[in-house]
Amino acid sequence: MSNIKKFIVFEGLDGSGTSTQAELLRAHLEKISEPARLTTEPSDGLIGNIIRHAMNKRIIFTEDKEIYDRQMAYLFAADRHDHLYSKNGIIEMKERFNVICTRYYFSSFAYNCDNASYFDFIKRLNADFPAPDLCIYLKISPEIAVQRIAKRDQLEIYEKLEKLKSVSDNYDQLFLAYKEKHIIIDAEKSIDTVHNEVCNFVLQNLTQSKAL
Repeated sequence: MSNIKKFIVFEGLDGSGTSTQAELLRAHLEKISEPARLTTEPSDGLIGNIIRHAMNKRIIFTEDKEIYDRQMAYLFAADRHDHLYSKNGIIEMKERFNVICTRYYFSSFAYNCDNASYFDFIKRLNADFPAPDLCIYLKISPEIAVQRIAKRDQLEIYEKLEKLKSVSDNYDQLFLAYKEKHIIIDAEKSIDTVHNEVCNFVLQNLTQSKAL
């Protein structure tokens, strides 16, 4: 068992399978005596719940899209700070567990950036947050994403084809420039194939940490 625990982030379009793959990874790590915990953003905290209500249109802050996007960016940053540093938050959990999180600040760049000025704004909001040890980007086409999420009972505000095309482009640019440890996996493959690629990447890095 490795003494160095990892903060592992899954990113991808809605419908890419981040939640499924995060749970499969958690189960696999537990099986090989690598204790792991799952978490997600928006978090289950107070601010995270406000975000969820806004995304489900149960709370409407404004009809102005530009103002709304900025409000959501501020809320996500506040929730992220709470998620990291609150009691039983990510930083505290990582002392004992590998922490697997679906979505992190990459999602803020992907979902809330429509132009260069917004990118700079999101970058300032998230500048002080620690990078994950490992990031896994599950890449699917926006068209496949829409097909998958169409089966859901209720769609959120970001789950539309036009928006997901923009998000996909943002993700591509983001990970093209990202220099920390990450992997891009074709999530249109079978669940088992994706899971195997995820496990190979994570276990390789756990082994390297143990050897240091």
